[in-house]
Amino acid sequence: MKRKGLTVWMAVMVAGMLTACASGQDQAAAGDAQLTGEAATPTISVEITAGNDDIATPGQETGNGTEDDVENSTDAATDATEMNTDSAGDQIQIPEAYRAILEKYLAMITEKWDNGRAFDEDLCTIISEYGEYTPEQIGYCLYDLNGDGEPELLIGPDAEDEYFGDMIYDAYTIRDGQAQQLFVSHARNRYYLIEDEAGAVLIANEGSNGAASSCWFYYNMQDDQKLHLVQGIIYDESYDAENPWFSVYDGWAVELWDLSQAEPMDSGLASDIVDAYTASYTSPEWTALSTIGE
Repeated sequence: MKRKGLTVWMAVMVAGMLTACASGQDQAAAGDAQLTGEAATPTISVEITAGNDDIATPGQETGNGTEDDVENSTDAATDATEMNTDSAGDQIQIPEAYRAILEKYLAMITEKWDNGRAFDEDLCTIISEYGEYTPEQIGYCLYDLNGDGEPELLIGPDAEDEYFGDMIYDAYTIRDGQAQQLFVSHARNRYYLIEDEAGAVLIANEGSNGAASSCWFYYNMQDDQKLHLVQGIIYDESYDAENPWFSVYDGWAVELWDLSQAEPMDSGLASDIVDAYTASYTSPEWTALSTIGE
């Protein structure tokens, strides 16, 4: 797995908590944030290409199961598997619960599904939107996000994709023998993998409604096989045009978007935190979808 230089973001997080002041505001923010290709302000540079209108709520688990698509998947994750080989020729085992997901992505690419069908099937619409992709250009990876010994399924572009090379398109875990979606990226709501040299693993979520409202959320996956907020940075002019930067932590309800419960923060510190996390984005070693069934 390739790694990018690690920035000491934990020290920045601590500095943020010490310097943030109490809000004292009781106005609630309306609407959910979604990802655009623009940074909210010049103080933060997160380069994302333009997208479409099929948007999911940032930071919110989809909770979408795939019971109808998994054939008789009543066994545990490590039971029925099929062997494939990765790019180095090593054998990998694919849990049976994940095979229906991989086959669905393979069908989407080879049959050239449109955005509507991809969205209805809870798949990543970036592939259908930007897509003259081939099964060799989209890959999968079995990656243990929470260290419990049971791998999650990640799907993403190959490393040569100049626009989306670090993104995680889709992610699944197995609960009660069934594949359950953890998150899915869309053009304005994107997910990335962070892995530091100490072995800590986080999931980054970048979202925005536009230049006036953007967010950067960072999660870890715990033993309950769910994502939990570690820290979030929010820019929202619609809530406070003069002081639009906020920091949130574990316990803040992303789906409620209540900035009266967030901590105001300095724009420079916000930039440092986002830059530190972004510098630690990493790409898994993908195995091409074209190997499925070989």
